[in-house]
Amino acid sequence: MLSGATVAKPGLLTGVHTPSTPAAPGTVAIRLASAGNTTFDLGEFVTVNTDILPGNVPTVAGFTLTGFKAFDLNGAEIPGVTSSIVVDIR
Repeated sequence: MLSGATVAKPGLLTGVHTPSTPAAPGTVAIRLASAGNTTFDLGEFVTVNTDILPGNVPTVAGFTLTGFKAFDLNGAEIPGVTSSIVVDIR
């Protein structure tokens, strides 16, 4: 779900969930693009909510963020823009 800096901005959000297997953890791939000439401010941009099956005990270490890249409206990678992840287990 769009959140933070992207809520009031038109854009396209796509996501692909790959369930875990005994050999590999589950993944979520997210792509977010602005619409037209609209840009996003720096800051929070997406929230991922999950349902944890009974009997499973998630830990913060079980969530990672990899492969983040920011691009300008011309498709050029923006140097110096980094990402971080906040995990809130309730």
